[in-house]
Amino acid sequence: MTAENGASVELRALVVDDNIDAATSLGYLLQLLGCKTATAFDGVSALRVAQVFQPGIVFLDLDMPGPDGCEVLAQARALEGPVARALFVCFTGRSEPADERRCLEAGFDRFLPKPMEPAVLQELLSHAHRRLAAGNQMSRRSADQGD
Repeated sequence: MTAENGASVELRALVVDDNIDAATSLGYLLQLLGCKTATAFDGVSALRVAQVFQPGIVFLDLDMPGPDGCEVLAQARALEGPVARALFVCFTGRSEPADERRCLEAGFDRFLPKPMEPAVLQELLSHAHRRLAAGNQMSRRSADQGD
């Protein structure tokens, strides 16, 4: 993907879902859309992968064995580095207003019931890309001021 200033910025997407087929399919779609992707199939693995992979966007299922999506989100936000500032999307089979409220109150940036519309996915990737580019510009300014 290319930032508004023309610089190329790689968007890393992490997909976390205990449904292996769902996680893998979304991962492949994100690759076709230009993202570098990683997948995890439970919350504990997701946190390990996130620390190494440093995603700019995370698609996180709500209902998983072990820590659920809200618990994983809280732990990820507490980590050092870029993963704490990633765009977190609750991507779930649940669609009740109470589920959405719970996820947004927990700190998710977006709540999306499955299946996701392609236009919504494109909008999310654009938003994450802009956020990543803005963060990179702020990091460069801080480095320049340190010289």
